[in-house]
Parts: sequence; C-alpha cells; structure tokens
Amino acid sequence: MPAPDGVFEAEGGGTLGFAPLAAPRDEDRLYGRARAKSPGRMSTFRSHRLPRLPGGRQAGRRSRSLAVAGAAAYDEVEMSGYEEYVRAFRERDAAETAALTRARQLAEEAAGRAAAAVLRHRPGRLLLIGSLQRGTWRPGSDIDLAVEGLTAAQTEQAEVEASRAAGMDVDVRRLESMDPEWRAHHLRFGVSLHGG
Repeated sequence: MPAPDGVFEAEGGGTLGFAPLAAPRDEDRLYGRARAKSPGRMSTFRSHRLPRLPGGRQAGRRSRSLAVAGAAAYDEVEMSGYEEYVRAFRERDAAETAALTRARQLAEEAAGRAAAAVLRHRPGRLLLIGSLQRGTWRPGSDIDLAVEGLTAAQTEQAEVEASRAAGMDVDVRRLESMDPEWRAHHLRFGVSLHGG
C-alpha cells in the first residue's frame, strides 16, 4: 500500500515525512543524495526540492549568487565603517600630535626659565639632559638639568627656584655626584646651556 502524500516508505517498513518525490532536478546533482534512518536499514532517496529561503525563493544557483552579492554589499558596508574608523583615527592622531608638539614647546620655554633660575647660582656648567633633550618628553615628565660647580645645598636651592620659575617639576643633578659612566654620557649627549 502506498504511503500517504508527503510521507515516503523506507526500505524495511519505516516512513519519512518529506514532500513527495518527483523527477530529479539540476539541484539534485549539486547536492547529491540524502540519507535518512528507517527502522530497518539506511534508505536512499533523492530530494526533489531545495530549502526555501525567506520570501519563498528556492535555494539554488541564483540564490547562491545573490548570497555572494549580499556578502559583497556587506563587505562594502564593513569597508565604509572601516574607512570611517581610519578617518576618525587620523583626525584624533593629528590632534594629539599637535597637542604634544605644543606641550613640548611650552616645556622648552619652561626649561629656559628654569635654566635662568639655576644660572643665578653661578654654576660652572649647566646641561639639559633627560627626555626633553632626547625628544621623548611627554606631558607629566619633568625637566632634567645637570650642573657642575655647585654644592649640594646650592643645587637643592637651585632646584626649588627652577621648579617655581618653570611652573613644573625640575630635577637638578650634580655632575660631580654621578657615576663616571653617566657623567661621561651627559657630557657627551647633553645640551650645553652654559659653560663648556
């Protein structure tokens, strides 16, 4: 006895609840054969239709090409979002670079005021050292100066006056109290502001 419409008899007496079989179509060659379990053994059947897509369209070559076109449109949206991100990043980077350049200019002006305050104590030599000298100064960094020819008490007093004049932290170090390697390094690479 044949099975009711929409139900297939499987070998061994089982049933499958799919749409009725029809003649094989081109899609069958693309998707091959499907297998379903039955109470007896595996049964082989061909699906005559492919899954339906939203809107009632049937999956096939055309829908796959639409899916590729949709992916390309999605990529375009993603790219436009990426381009927007890059544009915003460049604007932010340019603003930060301009702000950092301006802050460094202000720090160099402050270093000039700090040097003038230290020079009132008449050191034999005055050098700009540290991050401002290297070009790596960032907001929050201090100004580093090295002096020669001042006592420890004079150096401390010069540091207080230099910080007050600069409006930011100034670290004044005595060349005489440094390790020989550091002293040689600062004498070689430091920017001479007075003497030598």
